[in-house]
Amino acid sequence: MCPHDRITIGVRTFQLPFLPTLNHHKFKAQNTTLLPHAIDLPRERTFRLLNHIFTTKFKLMKLAMTIVGWSGVLFCTLGYLLLSMKVIKSDSLSFQILNVLGGGCLAVTALDTNDLPNVAANLLWMGIGLYALISIFKKQKQRQDQAEQ
Repeated sequence: MCPHDRITIGVRTFQLPFLPTLNHHKFKAQNTTLLPHAIDLPRERTFRLLNHIFTTKFKLMKLAMTIVGWSGVLFCTLGYLLLSMKVIKSDSLSFQILNVLGGGCLAVTALDTNDLPNVAANLLWMGIGLYALISIFKKQKQRQDQAEQ
């Protein structure tokens, strides 16, 4: 098998028996199901193009997870900082929203890296924040009902 019948994406190598023999070996492609835009390219360029597409997608996903992770750190740290500076209270809506968002972002990032203890800790953090949010909304509703009476 020709070395051009394989494509490497990241650390994985795939065999590509479905690709036709192209002008690289001075044969014409016949009865192929290859995409029309790729049929004119020599195999090496086709493989480089596919490798670039998959590598770019992988890099974008990695960048997205990095952004989500740092957002989680920012939300949790900002909530704690504002609480410590007595700018917000622990039973405030903004503090609990920051906790829920931060815990959720950090749980997603930990799940992406398969760090299950960290996933559990951040889901618990987020769950506590959700419980506090529900309590805040219930108290607000009770106050509205009392004000109407």
